[in-house]
Amino acid sequence: VQPMRRMSPPQQEAAWLFIKESEKAGLVSRVDATRARFVSNLTFPRKPTGELRPCGDFRQLNDITISDVSHIPA
Repeated sequence: VQPMRRMSPPQQEAAWLFIKESEKAGLVSRVDATRARFVSNLTFPRKPTGELRPCGDFRQLNDITISDVSHIPA
């Protein structure tokens, strides 16, 4: 489990807004982080327009993912 990263107040607001919208759309669900096998931090780089863009940090998950070497049929 990754340690939590610090967020500025605008980043915290963007995170809650992103989470609420994602829950409403059915893309994410609430899970007890102490029982979850994989938890990833959100980071918020700035877009050229100045808006914050949510990005997940999935490096630890990628490290243990087994690559599928089968090719997709043409």
